[in-house]
Amino acid sequence: MAKILCAEDEPGIAAVIEAALSNAGHEVLVCSYGRDVLPAIESFMPQALVLDVMMPGMDGMAILHKLAANPATSRLPVVVATALVEIKKNLESFPQVRGFLPKPFSLEALVETVHYAITVPWKPPPA
Repeated sequence: MAKILCAEDEPGIAAVIEAALSNAGHEVLVCSYGRDVLPAIESFMPQALVLDVMMPGMDGMAILHKLAANPATSRLPVVVATALVEIKKNLESFPQVRGFLPKPFSLEALVETVHYAITVPWKPPPA
């Protein structure tokens, strides 16, 4: 179906995300360090990114800022998966964020949210 990049530093969570999305028919690449996410996007060319906020090397918010600033990645659909529920309000300024999954989340919610992210057309931010 789609190529999904998973940016998650917890090996157990990354393995579960990878398995769930692979079982749903997606090709999944996992990055465990924030600094590896942007190069992985360039080489893997995913249709969506599942992004943890608390990542070593570069946190998820810094990654979102870099994605938004680059015309080549500003429309990449992002699903934020984090235990930091209070960060949800801060995500409203990033139109590429198509879903928010508070940890812990169900595998059904993960698969449904990623499906939504890759199938719903991108809407530009209001001028």
